[in-house]
Amino acid sequence: MKNEKKKLHLGQIITVVLFLALCGAAGFFGARYIDTSLPNTGIAQKSMLFLLLILILYLACFMQIIIHEGGHLIFGLMTGYEFASFRIGSIMFVKKKDGIKVKRFSLAGTGGQCLLYINDYNDGNYPYILYNLGGSLNNLIWSVLAGILYLFTRGNRYLSAFLILFAAFGIAFAILNAVPMSGAVNNDGKNTLDLMRSSNARRCFYEMMKINALITKEVRLKDMDDELFVIPEKEYLNNALSASIGANAVSREMDKMNFAGVIEKGHYMLQNAEGLIPIYKSAVKLEIIYAELVTENLQEKVDELFDKEVKKFAAVSKKNISVIRTQYAYSLLYENDQNKAQQYLTLFEKYAGKHPHKCEVESERELLSYAKVRYESQKKVMGE
Repeated sequence: MKNEKKKLHLGQIITVVLFLALCGAAGFFGARYIDTSLPNTGIAQKSMLFLLLILILYLACFMQIIIHEGGHLIFGLMTGYEFASFRIGSIMFVKKKDGIKVKRFSLAGTGGQCLLYINDYNDGNYPYILYNLGGSLNNLIWSVLAGILYLFTRGNRYLSAFLILFAAFGIAFAILNAVPMSGAVNNDGKNTLDLMRSSNARRCFYEMMKINALITKEVRLKDMDDELFVIPEKEYLNNALSASIGANAVSREMDKMNFAGVIEKGHYMLQNAEGLIPIYKSAVKLEIIYAELVTENLQEKVDELFDKEVKKFAAVSKKNISVIRTQYAYSLLYENDQNKAQQYLTLFEKYAGKHPHKCEVESERELLSYAKVRYESQKKVMGE
């Protein structure tokens, strides 16, 4: 466990250092650019140029995010994958039975996500390298093109500034995603390395893709095949791809309203899955918290689970309907605060209408209703 934490911190440090270096370089060369472009002008004109450079910086970064996710899409489709969803920020294009729909969804720790799936498992020998590293490859391709174009546009100060920043961000994106690193979520390079090293990781990755594809077809977890949710042996739970199946197995027990199964499998994952990334670990804890609240509702168990990291995850995932559901149950069954619970219910309705998958909304509504029933039952027992 300590080694995993060291790797996680190292990945975060490298990410921060690289982006600080990039921003520092952008600031340094930006200041020089302003001085040389407007040597005899006042502070107002220089400030306007500075704001313009900030806008160019943002645009270059945003475009590289699109190019990165587009790389996963292009190289995935080229190697036999099929489209499930494509997200930039919170804007998500998802494939449904009646065509591509635009929805709103965000995931902590990600600026975008391209989910594809492949139908032929082929004993684990399906293509995965280009799909996983296609984003970084696309960043590099466009950065090289920007560098070549810069050589012919140095007379245009604004275009040349954009091209330099665009290329710099592309190279940074490629490095941060292709060089194996762990963090809030493992990067593409780390996933690719795990897939190359472990046949079990390849099986779990394939199953994860299949689960995602079925969700886009509005199939609930409880109605999927049991084989998709077999938790690997402990020895295989040292990578995020294998551990993710365990997290999904916990969610499936929740969808089945098997709260004893949620608690059992959830604690097994927390105790044995070294590869469980921070956001999955917090998500599993929140599932156990809900299960505890609607069963024994013992304060000491809930307090132990609702730690600093879980609270941080809940804060950054405030639009996640599963997180809102648990907070609703917590407000009712732990805090006995109906007003606060109603606020979470209102928040749930706000984001449920934008959620990409109706099957998940349906499941969460059932769990909200169950928490309400447990609360009413608890009130009767207490004689209120």
